[in-house]
Amino acid sequence: MLRSLTWFFFFIIFSFNLGAQYNFPEPGYVFDDESVPRIDVIIPQDSLEYILALENSDSEHEFKSNFFFTRNNITDTIENVGFRLRGNTSRTSKKKSFKISINAFESGKKYHGLEKLNLNGEHNDPSILRSKMCWDLYRRVGIPSSRANHVELYINNQYYGLYINVEHIDEEFVQKRFSNKSGNLFKCLWPADLVYKGSNQSNYKDESNGRRTYDLKTNNESDDYSQLVQFIDILNNTTGDQFQCELEEIFDVDNYIKAIAMDILVSNWDGPIVNKNNFYLYHNPSTGKFTYIPFDLDNTFGIGWGSTDWTETDICEWSDTWGNVDRPLYENILKIKEYKDKLSYYLYEYLLEFFNNVYLDSYLEGFKTKLTPFRINDLFAQMDYGWDINHFNKSFDEGVGSHVRYGIRSYIEARGASIWPQLIVNTPMPMLNFYNAELKTDSIIFNINLFFPWEAARDVTLNYQYNDDPWKEKIISPKEESTYQTSLENIHSGFLNYYFEVSSIAGKRYWPFCNANQIILDVAISSDIVINELMASNSTFKTDETGAFEDWIELFNTSDTNINLGAYYITDDESNPGKWQLPEIQLGPEEYYTIWADNDESQGINHANFKLSKNGEFIGLYFKENNQFVQINGFTFPEQNDNKTYGRLPNGTGDLQVLPYPTFGYNNESPSSIEENNNSLMLSIFPNPSSEILNIENRELNISSIAIFDLYGNKVFDHSFSEHSQQIILKLNEIHGVTGQYILKARMSDNTYCFAKYIFQY
Repeated sequence: MLRSLTWFFFFIIFSFNLGAQYNFPEPGYVFDDESVPRIDVIIPQDSLEYILALENSDSEHEFKSNFFFTRNNITDTIENVGFRLRGNTSRTSKKKSFKISINAFESGKKYHGLEKLNLNGEHNDPSILRSKMCWDLYRRVGIPSSRANHVELYINNQYYGLYINVEHIDEEFVQKRFSNKSGNLFKCLWPADLVYKGSNQSNYKDESNGRRTYDLKTNNESDDYSQLVQFIDILNNTTGDQFQCELEEIFDVDNYIKAIAMDILVSNWDGPIVNKNNFYLYHNPSTGKFTYIPFDLDNTFGIGWGSTDWTETDICEWSDTWGNVDRPLYENILKIKEYKDKLSYYLYEYLLEFFNNVYLDSYLEGFKTKLTPFRINDLFAQMDYGWDINHFNKSFDEGVGSHVRYGIRSYIEARGASIWPQLIVNTPMPMLNFYNAELKTDSIIFNINLFFPWEAARDVTLNYQYNDDPWKEKIISPKEESTYQTSLENIHSGFLNYYFEVSSIAGKRYWPFCNANQIILDVAISSDIVINELMASNSTFKTDETGAFEDWIELFNTSDTNINLGAYYITDDESNPGKWQLPEIQLGPEEYYTIWADNDESQGINHANFKLSKNGEFIGLYFKENNQFVQINGFTFPEQNDNKTYGRLPNGTGDLQVLPYPTFGYNNESPSSIEENNNSLMLSIFPNPSSEILNIENRELNISSIAIFDLYGNKVFDHSFSEHSQQIILKLNEIHGVTGQYILKARMSDNTYCFAKYIFQY
């Protein structure tokens, strides 16, 4: 085990998270599986004829069309979207695949947060289910991958058949999984073998079939391949313990070992291991690591051409199925005993847990029943291989000839029977889900979550060094299940180096593997933005812009200057401080910003990717500086009642407590505190109650503006007076339509405020 004496220090995201700490967005409206929505495309006939003409099959030109999405008899219409062919072999098939680009003719245009939709005809698969099944299973084990569902497609009112709608992998995709989209995203297609070609970046910009093998999809202007070259260099040219050390610093290895296991189980031969094809690599600037993202999973579950029987292939020599080839990512990972043991463990567990017909039978039957009505009249599905509805039904259980030698169930049974005898399952090393360190004003809190396969949880050692002091150790016992937490107090300026050490049956393991993390302690902490109020059970109080009663979080700028919210993050998960980044907007002095906590970012920039728990949970606001996350606010709120809020009294600065009434986007001061405001004695209002006219008078100062709020904090009236006066008359019957109690806020000529309560009787 390498434990270097010369420490290499590097900045980390604060918190720094490893393992399966990706976000997994809910299906949402577009990818919901409860029904099969209908997609209509209306396009000029001559444009459609051009797209479908065989001689234009390689064209990437996007033709202007109109897009209609219908679910539960509700139709959304998006005009002027782009429409073209997509795919590889499907471009020359009878049943083609299509791409819809919502933003083709209007930059930034989206539909439920999506800029593009991929409609895959699945012409190679008689079940039209294999790739959808793969997406579901890959997501199940924690691999960041696309959401997908089935749709029926009509073009110019003609039924084009049953399709799979697959989430496009782009900057929106990575934003939802990694909470950032500023990193480099590479689309890797044949012949992407990740073999080293030297240090010159241009060697990795070579083209095949009119596009780059490693095609940079983000940050195109910089066209910077240096991170990719470094990764490929380490992958090919580093050996021994140093290989494991350097690889883990630049690549999420555990995520990819899970992907290897899944590729072997479903026989994804058209991916990187066999056919050096169909995957993405995203360099996450928050961690400095690449993450593997699978892509195009239709040639799976026994589909294949040639003589290879994919149920019988060797799990440890899988890259050489078609001969002795160089696949450094797969081959070099399996040279490391710890990684090979982990792969065997994942295969063992997946076979037991879900990759078997006992578990998957209800899944298969459910989709067979749901898809049958849409498959019966899918005439395009018959044009390539003659597959009719009978072939569809048969394909769930047995092969239908040609390149489909197995049905889905018969493949699963045969593949499992082949893998079980090949498995040599040693007790694997402890598996890290995540670790992080939270910087407070004068302390650091460390969290680590470990999984110990086949043995009880053990103690973990925190090794740390404050500035140039000697190294120290601190034993951490499990807090709950596999979660560990400890803290270092009285930490002020300078830096702190640390790593975790754990012993198990399988041996001793370090995180990071051979170096240490460094925390820069001289980070300026600003508390000008506060979490001012939240509602975790909004049943009838207030709706968002879609008419839904969603939970919400209110932020307040306590300073006298504008603040850009884009540097702030909010989360309900202490292990993931960068879970949701606030939008790049300016929040003015003493202004409020409300976030809808509904886990549906597609509804707008103020909709977060998480929900609040009525039972109470952690909520935290973080600021990102020097590539570190610093906690600004963080607390655990208690169990909440319906339509009640938890917030600060006095407003913006006081203790957190259950508030007397909600004040959405408004000062948290209660009616009782308003009555105690001495300035209110300067303001007289009459008659009170009133059904029509309200006289407002201040005998000492002129009134410059009036704002009126209901008891829920909703502003119902706001007016500034060009000519200031000590007496104002309001026509309440033109302001209110509902009897109730209201709060009046008057701004005086000396910029002070007076408050008063009154009752309007309708």
